[in-house]
Amino acid sequence: MKFFIKQVLLLCVTVTCALASPPQKLSVLSYNLWGANAVVKEMASLIIDIKPGIEFDDSRFSDISAELGKQSYDVVALQEVLTKKQVATMRSTRGFKFRAIGPSLKDRNINSGLLVLSKWPIIRKKTMVFSYCDGFECLASKGAMLVTIDVPSLGKIDVLNTHLNSIHDAALRKSQLGELLRFVRKYNTVNPLLALGDFNIDPDVKELLGFQKTLGLRDAFVDSHYLNTSIFVDYDGFTWDAVNNPHTKSDTILKVARIFPSSINRKVINNYVTTSNVRRRIDYTFYKNSRSSRLYPVESVLAFTEPVNGRILSDHFALETVFEY
Repeated sequence: MKFFIKQVLLLCVTVTCALASPPQKLSVLSYNLWGANAVVKEMASLIIDIKPGIEFDDSRFSDISAELGKQSYDVVALQEVLTKKQVATMRSTRGFKFRAIGPSLKDRNINSGLLVLSKWPIIRKKTMVFSYCDGFECLASKGAMLVTIDVPSLGKIDVLNTHLNSIHDAALRKSQLGELLRFVRKYNTVNPLLALGDFNIDPDVKELLGFQKTLGLRDAFVDSHYLNTSIFVDYDGFTWDAVNNPHTKSDTILKVARIFPSSINRKVINNYVTTSNVRRRIDYTFYKNSRSSRLYPVESVLAFTEPVNGRILSDHFALETVFEY
């Protein structure tokens, strides 16, 4: 009898300790590094005189890498890491033992710009390139990459990293999201999914809402800013911010547009004119749970909003999201 009582007490203590265990955390970051300007500079310098400036300073990547190395992110999804030098710099970021590089087509001048850094083993990688594009962005192998990461105490999760065209109409937007949807459906069948990247689409656009609904994706930024009373907390989540980020209003970019053919030139100029002096939420962390593993977004905030060595490091602000599980 005494032995039975001891076993019951031991079981109660064990269960109590398990229930009292604090939740584990998974921290992820999505960040467009503005690497396209280095490529544009090489093309444009053959035709027009470009004055040195932050827009074309590749040393930004060393600063970004150093700053990332100081943080405690588990997974980082980067966009616009385009040149060999940029890739080499970001691959060497401290604290990330595992890396995956996005697709690169032989008939395209530039790779996809996609790079995933992870503290935990990347055990699978799948990639795709969009069939349709527009403007000068057709020079790059824009598309998506889905990696499977084995996270301790959580298990396998799928992480999507993507970058859609910045210059597009509804038809192109629908086409690229459709291809992305089919890609995700093919390779994300069991595991929880995190879908990160620069979608270049505002949150209320019907094509993006349809993409989310079809895949069962939730917006971590929105979910993490709801109070228990379901009242949305007003928070600045603009990753493209012409009010607080001077790089979104660069006259140099408009000048560089002259190197492109007239039809592309107009699209480049119109794109920057329509996005100047505006604030947009176009970078996202979407998530979908599985039957066996559940993630709960507890925080989603802007990162890399302050100057480093006297300069803001990209034309986008990063999006940092913390999940508990």
